[in-house]
Parts: sequence; structure tokens; C-alpha cells
Amino acid sequence: MRQRTRASFNLIVSHMALRYTYVFDSAYCKKVISRYYRQRPFFLRLHFQFGAVGSILLLAWFSTQAATNRSGNAIVGILIAGALIFGSILLVRAGVLMKLRGSSEFGMEVSVALSAEGLEASGPNGHSSIKWAAYPRSVRYPDGILLVRGGAIRWLPDAALQEGSVPDAVALVRSKTKSRSVD
Repeated sequence: MRQRTRASFNLIVSHMALRYTYVFDSAYCKKVISRYYRQRPFFLRLHFQFGAVGSILLLAWFSTQAATNRSGNAIVGILIAGALIFGSILLVRAGVLMKLRGSSEFGMEVSVALSAEGLEASGPNGHSSIKWAAYPRSVRYPDGILLVRGGAIRWLPDAALQEGSVPDAVALVRSKTKSRSVD
């Protein structure tokens, strides 16, 4: 089997249709939030951030209990800290989801076409063209591709691919972005 060179790959891809169509709804937005936080470095994930703050607060509480010679109930302190950490994570995710729900595209069908030049996104509210330079990074998950740039992300689920094949989409994105895989 003959291997494709980068130039011949770009020529083939420029004539190939890779089109994703999905509904920008709550299920889609929850997946976007999940995938975004999952791809971040460990120290920047919500669980670690709130866990670190919760641990500091818990240590402060224990030190005040020890300083006042109270035999504070350690289990109560740990349960309160755990509830605060878990609640904070849920609040952040709910806040992001509320922001996404406020989008004018919420509940509508969106179509994204990939080509060698970039992305063409269209929906009931308009059309936009985005060059690949706008998305310098990508993350391949078992069920889709996350395009990442500062302040914006785009989730392309494999199930939403209407034209083209998943291997072709992955190859195109990897040829245009700094890509990594997350299982």
C-alpha cells in the first residue's frame, strides 16, 4: 500500500467533504464541559483545584480546633469539606452550562465542515469561516475530537459526522493542529 505524502493528503482532503451536524443542546453542552475539563492538566482540573482549597480550609479548621483544645469531630469536618468540594464542582459546571444555554444557537442544529483551509460553521443564526490557525491544539477522544484555543473550544463528536469518515477527519485535524489522544 502506498503512503500518502503531506501535499497529496492536502490535495485529497481539499476535495473531500467532512461535515458534522449536531444539535447544540444540553446533552451536547454537558459533553463539551466534560471533555474540556478532562483534557486539562491535572493541576488545572476542577477536582484538584477545589480539593486543594478544601484541604487547606480543612487543615485550618483542624488547627483552630487544636488551638482551642476542643476535641472537634474530625469526621464532621471531613464530611463538610467533601460536600463543599463536590458542591463547588457542581456549581461551576452548572454555571458554564447556564452560560452555554444563553447562546443564541442553543437548541438549534449546527453544521461544521472541515477542509484543508479550516472550518466552516453554519446554523440558523449565520455562517462563519475559521482558519486552522485559530485552533492550534486538538484532543482526540474515543468518541470525537475537541478543537482547543484560548477562550474557545469546539467538540466534534464522531456520531455527528454526516459526510466523510472518522479516520479522514482525525488525519486532517492532526495534520493541521498539535494533537494528542485521551482515553
